[in-house]
Amino acid sequence: MPYVASPSYSENSQARAANLIQCMSPARRHLEEVSHASDAEKFELLVAAATEAGWEEDEVREALHNESGHSTLMGNNPQGVSIGLVPTSPAS
Repeated sequence: MPYVASPSYSENSQARAANLIQCMSPARRHLEEVSHASDAEKFELLVAAATEAGWEEDEVREALHNESGHSTLMGNNPQGVSIGLVPTSPAS
């Protein structure tokens, strides 16, 4: 299981969400580099590691879904919906 650092802020702090992303980023990069697990498995590994470190499961799942670049790790674009990374060309 990847390592995720514990929260530095209380649950009521506005800085907590940014702290969560900061704490999960190294674990996510590590999984992307070395894991052969599916995107769904990587997602669940990150959730498990973060909750074990003291984060709330709901906030972890929300952060992972909202984080920029989540579609490659989480596989959340099954319908091929544009996620705004590359401009679409106008229809001819």
